Amino acid sequence: MISGLHLLARFRIRPLLISIAVVLAAASIWRQLEARYLVKQEYIVSRKVVLDQYRLAVKKLPGLRQQVDQLEKQRQQVDKILFSGASEEEIASAMQLDMQEKLNGTGLETESLRPVLQMPVAGSEKDGAKKKEHGEISVKARLSGTLEGFSAFLANLYRSNKLYRIESFSIKSYKGTALKIFIDINGYYKLG
Repeated sequence: MISGLHLLARFRIRPLLISIAVVLAAASIWRQLEARYLVKQEYIVSRKVVLDQYRLAVKKLPGLRQQVDQLEKQRQQVDKILFSGASEEEIASAMQLDMQEKLNGTGLETESLRPVLQMPVAGSEKDGAKKKEHGEISVKARLSGTLEGFSAFLANLYRSNKLYRIESFSIKSYKGTALKIFIDINGYYKLG
């Protein structure tokens, strides 16, 4: 029996087998390099997509800055028309004084002018819970005078540089041409 090595040596196939092994090794290396190339290519494509998204976001940035500036101006305008103070009691007092100034010179007599503070819900501000920054205070007024005086007061309220909203009012006849006026006005504030 002739062994396999003798057969190989006899027919000189050894160089052929070595060449086949080298070709197979080269093909394996080529596949590995190609796989790495494809992974790198996918990475580059994904980075390009991210870069395109970033460029698009950067193009939108000036518009977003304009919107932020516009919102800041609007916030400042709103802050100008809101009452401000350190506490609701201080703000209520300021509202009461402002309304009294608007009533002066209108011919209306103030019988009662009192702010009504909203009572906090029990347990709502325990352990440093955040107080609300904005709110409204209702001012209830009982006035007497003429219709012309009432319309002058409403005109003063309308021209005011502070934000008021008339919640309700009622007018009743009193002593001929005089009127009794009951009015609920809400004033808006910002703490701080």
